[in-house]
Amino acid sequence: MHMRTLGGIKVDHVKSLHYIGAGVAFPAGMVFVCLQCILTYKVAISLLDHWVGHIRVILTILALISLVLSGVFFIHESSLFQHAAAVCEWIFTVDVLVFYGTFSFDFASITNETVLAILRRGKSKPSKSPGGSASTHLNSNPESIAMI
Repeated sequence: MHMRTLGGIKVDHVKSLHYIGAGVAFPAGMVFVCLQCILTYKVAISLLDHWVGHIRVILTILALISLVLSGVFFIHESSLFQHAAAVCEWIFTVDVLVFYGTFSFDFASITNETVLAILRRGKSKPSKSPGGSASTHLNSNPESIAMI
């Protein structure tokens, strides 16, 4: 979240902060999609799982190419190259968002009943530690499910 905030600062206001945020966020996004591709193939069972893996690899390769081209164009002073770098950054961003869209295949089997059952099970467990003291930090169950 903070990386998006730093990368989302307009270049005109604070250039160094924008470049630091973008310089951390883009490679971190690249690492995420690479790791997710590896995990996709490790847990793939059906033919659809393998096809989703292939689509994710194609998206990852496109993201890598756009990220490398963005870096190559960025180091030049020409406004044309700076514009090309910005276009490559947007291609990378849209590519990662499409990559996120492929998670719909992974979560397609989750229904409202599944989420309600998880929430009910979480609320029925006691939130006190075995020693009897009411710990509100380490031993309490989460109230909701957070997905990134």
